[in-house]
Amino acid sequence: EEGYRYSDKLQFYVMDLKAVSEADEEERKRGLVEWAEAFSAKDWEQIQRIDNPGVKEAAKQMQTIMSLPEQRQMIWSRKMAQMDYDTQMDSAKKAGRAEGRAEGVLETLGGLVKDGLLPVAEAARRANMSVADFEKETGITTM
Repeated sequence: EEGYRYSDKLQFYVMDLKAVSEADEEERKRGLVEWAEAFSAKDWEQIQRIDNPGVKEAAKQMQTIMSLPEQRQMIWSRKMAQMDYDTQMDSAKKAGRAEGRAEGVLETLGGLVKDGLLPVAEAARRANMSVADFEKETGITTM
């Protein structure tokens, strides 16, 4: 529409697909020729021969879109299951790291108490625990 402003988040590329053979070295380096070849390909074999990660990913997505409904559902379900698995693994890793850090803090504070460098009450406060819980977790007993 006239008067509509575009932001710098949108780019337009215009390609003359018939002029691919006339592309200069700079256009070849930028990968535009590979995209033009993909758009003008007559069959999937031509697309498969293009060595460009973006084109390969686009071809993979197109094959998914063009597949039978049952295949699309299976692909989508597999992708969702992989995303769920990745999320669960990330969560488990974060929980494991937090647990490891907490154990490390307790071990360090317990060592300082055993070496007589820190009173039990102060170590428990730094661990955000009661003295009884700190003693139970570290195996330290005060008389």
